[in-house]
Amino acid sequence: MKQTDLKNMLTKLSKASLSEFSNRLKINEEYIILGIPTPVQKEIAKDIAKSEGLQHIKDFIDYKDSLYYEEVVVTYFVFTNISKTLEKDLYFEYLNKLLKFNNSWATNDLFAAAIKPSNKIKEDFHKYILNNINSTNYWDKRFSVICLMNYFIDDLNIDNTLKVLSSIKSNQYYVQMALGWAFATALAKQREKTYPYMFSERIDKKVNQIAIQKAIESKRISEEDKIKLRELRSKLKLS
Repeated sequence: MKQTDLKNMLTKLSKASLSEFSNRLKINEEYIILGIPTPVQKEIAKDIAKSEGLQHIKDFIDYKDSLYYEEVVVTYFVFTNISKTLEKDLYFEYLNKLLKFNNSWATNDLFAAAIKPSNKIKEDFHKYILNNINSTNYWDKRFSVICLMNYFIDDLNIDNTLKVLSSIKSNQYYVQMALGWAFATALAKQREKTYPYMFSERIDKKVNQIAIQKAIESKRISEEDKIKLRELRSKLKLS
């Protein structure tokens, strides 16, 4: 499917009410948002992956016209559909190229959640995102943080992940929000390892406040821990 054909298809599927809602949420402030439900985009991507696969991604990257938000998301889903068939070098070559189109929390978090690195590349993927954490591009940082949260807070990686997350310093809102989310998730899944970080000065104060709020809102955190977290939040506000 040519990029112009995809654009025409997506335009016909657009819903003004969803577009308006998405714009109010500020899911993307650079691309035009047509307003198409994510499950529909996933189905379109699945069909394109079967019929064209990598060729679609190549055409997308070379496309010179303006892009809709949904064109980016569909292409991200095409990549995640075919990723297990790609050789390692090709996988990271195109992952790197596609991340250049990541310019919002929505493109970022959808891609990070869908990418699900296979076991054969997981170690290399881990190295890749750790390297991206040092990027001056804050969307690269957020992508790495969300991927650490999604795939590397297991028993094997939790110690290193917490160390890395606590070392990241940023005043950028979307990076701070990602870090807070990651610590809250780690607390829910790896309480014994994460709890000491929350009650130390190893986490940036603003990030810790975000993490505490998300943890308090979570159903996976005990009421006893929530009481202590509320007390900690009060202390952080006073300091």
